[in-house]
Amino acid sequence: MSESRQAHWDEVYGSKAVSEVSWYEPRPERSLALIHATGIARSDPVIDVGGGASSLVDELMQAGYDDVTVLDISGTVLDSLRRRLGERASAAVFLQQDITQFRPIRRYSLWHDRAVFHFLVAAEDRRRYLEAVRAGLRPQGHLILAT
Repeated sequence: MSESRQAHWDEVYGSKAVSEVSWYEPRPERSLALIHATGIARSDPVIDVGGGASSLVDELMQAGYDDVTVLDISGTVLDSLRRRLGERASAAVFLQQDITQFRPIRRYSLWHDRAVFHFLVAAEDRRRYLEAVRAGLRPQGHLILAT
């Protein structure tokens, strides 16, 4: 994991309230609509890349999705997310990973990313991200990528 990249995001999430970051949204309406439109089963595996502060995992779990993974480079934001979810946190998987180093050990029916790819400005980082998508997305899977 890129320690400087991790340190940067730990600092962002350690020094600002979730609502103070520019990509904050109180409820991920558009993402939820896109996810529901895919028609995946509530039991299909879903990964939210860079989803640490988002309420998407809360919303998905409340809607009955029972195989949700949240990947984020920041341990600080993942710890905050676990505290926010409380006992429900045990129903999700949390991966602290730099997406450019991520090598999925399973495949997902839905890969959701509302902000991470946007922050990857180096061509090599974007190439590695796409390698992770290819390795981690099931055939006929769905990719929701916002920038």
